[in-house]
Amino acid sequence: MNDLDLLVAGAVVSFLSVAGAYIAIRHRANEDPVESYPPRVQEQNPRAVPERKIV
Repeated sequence: MNDLDLLVAGAVVSFLSVAGAYIAIRHRANEDPVESYPPRVQEQNPRAVPERKIV
């Protein structure tokens, strides 16, 4: 293998890794967001002090 072959092989590997990362990012962007809280809680101000019931 001469230098040109190594350069082309490196370019192909780099292209495939960048293309794979791009496809993975696009695939992940199309997923539904994780709903760790009910929708009602998400609409509230996150810095607000939660109301406590006095028993």
